[in-house]
Amino acid sequence: MDLHVGSEITPDPVGGVATDGKAFEVERQGIDISPETARYGRSYDLFPIWFAGNITILGIPIGAVLVSFGLTIPEALAADFIGCLSFFIVGLASIPGARVGTATLTLSRAAFGLRGNKAPSFLSWITLVGWETISLIVGTFALEALLAKAGVASNPAIAVVCLLLMAVGTFSITLLGHATIVLVQRYAMIVFGIVSAVIVVFMITHIKATVTPKPITGSVSTTWLLALSVMFASTVFAWINYAADYTRHLPSRTSAAGMVWWTGIGAIIPGSILIGTGVLVGAQVGLASAANPIAAMSSLVPTWMAVPFLLTAIAGQLTSNFLNSYSSGLSLLALGIRVPRTRTILIDGTISVLVALYAILITDFSSTFTSFLSLEVVWIASWSGVYMVDAWDRLKLRRRGYSGEDLLRIRGGQYWYRNGINWAGVSCWLIGSVGAFLFTNSALWASPLTKAWLGGADISVFVGILVAGGLYLLVLRYMRQLPATGEAQGVAP
Repeated sequence: MDLHVGSEITPDPVGGVATDGKAFEVERQGIDISPETARYGRSYDLFPIWFAGNITILGIPIGAVLVSFGLTIPEALAADFIGCLSFFIVGLASIPGARVGTATLTLSRAAFGLRGNKAPSFLSWITLVGWETISLIVGTFALEALLAKAGVASNPAIAVVCLLLMAVGTFSITLLGHATIVLVQRYAMIVFGIVSAVIVVFMITHIKATVTPKPITGSVSTTWLLALSVMFASTVFAWINYAADYTRHLPSRTSAAGMVWWTGIGAIIPGSILIGTGVLVGAQVGLASAANPIAAMSSLVPTWMAVPFLLTAIAGQLTSNFLNSYSSGLSLLALGIRVPRTRTILIDGTISVLVALYAILITDFSSTFTSFLSLEVVWIASWSGVYMVDAWDRLKLRRRGYSGEDLLRIRGGQYWYRNGINWAGVSCWLIGSVGAFLFTNSALWASPLTKAWLGGADISVFVGILVAGGLYLLVLRYMRQLPATGEAQGVAP
């Protein structure tokens, strides 16, 4: 996969300078192209990043949601396994990061245009701030429960203090940047991976016979599709819009197979085990409807393990949130905000804390979380279809690659298309998003089509990625047949 990004790479004016891979030094590089001489690491380094990022205890409530749909344990476990396998798609989406040396939503400019890419960049930023907020809330629950073990009664003031502590723990590491995150994730994987394994063993001893499952859609097949949609929303489509953010510092010749394998397997191992644990034990404590899922899960471990469990829950939210907050800053820069990367962390942190302060007053945590997962897929699935097809066409089919210099322009260049918008990419994305919306079934929006045609099954993820990606593939094939058109002259398909 040869890639020529241009003979001269012009750094983004607010991007800063390239990092040299030193941990605990503030990374000043934004979305500018990482020079080859400053690249560091190997494909294996992706394994601890994604392992630690998915060791969050939040996976257990997701598994509980699957069985709450009325599926049997084998049916729910099948959805868990297939959903987690989709992490290999995240690995595929990460390849352009190493080949070019910039972030995912910056690479997305090639498919949507310098201006057209602002919409997905904004939505990506909003989604990541949402994930940041959810992780802060869950971490606050865990920290409150830990203090309760020490005799500190929970009250609004304690909740605010816990939230602020979680925010400081998250954003201080993110402020330091990529090299620090890689190092912290490596040690977190070892320590909390071992503790999590012990916790899982104790939790599954609580498996008991449950009532006869009753699929909520009235059909096993349509209910299973609904569960699979939730799994895809919480796996591949929760991470794909920042897959390349963690390969952009790797040497450009890093093995593509290595990036796919270590990203996928790093996330699949903890993700499938923790979600599977939720499938097995979730019904025992009403975890799917628990206002405080951390407190509900703590009842499944021995008293002497309560403190290690809560510490692991806190650590899992931090390691997951390192990735959320780091990438949300890069999405903000890709949107065109002209500030240093470090300042984007402060902006995101402030917003997340304020939203979390409100959200901790919500009692039905599970339904809020599930609805968030369901609706983010509407745009991410279709965006990923266009992004993946565009990257495949550039790196594999025609090997035309990316121009790093043009990706960082404010205007002009081969990604300017027509007034900054590639209407082919944008149109395919919008059509795919509409299709996904029409086949969504969530608490916030249930399309009449899903009930009339599919018995309530949610197939939005499949419609979104296949419609948008398929249409864009057809457009690219059509463009190959036209003489003297395309990016070289800045003409949109």
